[in-house]
Amino acid sequence: MDTLAIKRSLEGSGLRCTPQRFAVMAALMEHTEHPTAVEIFEAVNRRDPHSSRATIYNNPRHLVEAGSVRGAALEDRSARFDANVIRHHHFICDRCGNVEDME
Repeated sequence: MDTLAIKRSLEGSGLRCTPQRFAVMAALMEHTEHPTAVEIFEAVNRRDPHSSRATIYNNPRHLVEAGSVRGAALEDRSARFDANVIRHHHFICDRCGNVEDME
């Protein structure tokens, strides 16, 4: 995890680098399988069990609005989040729901 890259990404998007926002970005950068808000919360909670569920659930939306993260709304599935903001497509497995980037 590149701490400086996370801080630059947040500040470049006009967002303050709060501990919770940093933790959400770190979780997104570590998990390239496009996690849901629940999965992000679980990853952050493993590191910092004091993080509020509402704060962690709201941060991905704020990150999407600021352009630091892409949101992927998948048919009949929970929204997923992607730290790769370069325009690309996604391959979604019908069996397991796994999401992969397609260049």
